[in-house]
Amino acid sequence: MTINNFLSDHYLHDSLVEKVAYENNMVDITIDFCFWMQEGYRENEPETGIIHLHFPDVTSFSGPSGDLDDYSILEAGYQDSCLTLLLMDDFNNTSYELKINSASGTVEVNH
Repeated sequence: MTINNFLSDHYLHDSLVEKVAYENNMVDITIDFCFWMQEGYRENEPETGIIHLHFPDVTSFSGPSGDLDDYSILEAGYQDSCLTLLLMDDFNNTSYELKINSASGTVEVNH
């Protein structure tokens, strides 16, 4: 799916980034996702759960990587082939910007 469609369909604010891996022009992000904040959420469904985002054709990457220990997503945006996530390390009261430039502008989402 396109990154624009992903951001239109998924509200990321307050979800938690668990891990970011960048290798061989690919980025994988593990998110503890807030299902309860999504349109169409039903009370009998899990409130949160892990989703994996895979960006297959990354032309540039900057930001934190590795095990991030629950960095909150404050903002998410996509412009000029660049996904930007503003993250907050709540334990150290430090913010980070994660940027992914993608040649195709696509992301694979696995629940």
